[in-house]
Amino acid sequence: MSYVFVTVGSTSFESLVQNIDNKRVLSTLKSLVYTKIIYQIGSGKYVPSVTHILPVECFKLKNFVMVIQLILVLKFYEKF
Repeated sequence: MSYVFVTVGSTSFESLVQNIDNKRVLSTLKSLVYTKIIYQIGSGKYVPSVTHILPVECFKLKNFVMVIQLILVLKFYEKF
């Protein structure tokens, strides 16, 4: 299984989550053989939609006890 992990840390970065949560991006990820998308939305209010394209998991903050093998990591970096 190959997962996509989208994280914003403890911030609210709505546009990152919203831009990933669209049919075109999700279809592209599926075509690249990813099987699930996991969003960590921090303090954001936008919750990604449940879709038939890829299974979705979404959470605000979580302590990671186990290591998940992630193939693609998308992360927010502030502009300099």
